[in-house]
Amino acid sequence: MVRPGLTGWSQVSGNTTLSNEEKLHLDLWYVAHRSTPFDLQILWETLGVAAFGERRREDRLAMAAQWLSAERATSFMEGSK
Repeated sequence: MVRPGLTGWSQVSGNTTLSNEEKLHLDLWYVAHRSTPFDLQILWETLGVAAFGERRREDRLAMAAQWLSAERATSFMEGSK
């Protein structure tokens, strides 16, 4: 559904400091919220990561986990109808 690229939301949100599960959560959040302005933000942040190094973004991890939890609850409720 989404082609791989040179950078991504999980790469600018911690990359090597993240577990595979955390990267998956961030990538699923990205797929649901992707847009051209968001892609431009990721490109800009990639330059920052290249210049200043990786930084684990706990705020983004929490946002993605909360969104995923809500999505699962919604899917469960829709499936039980």
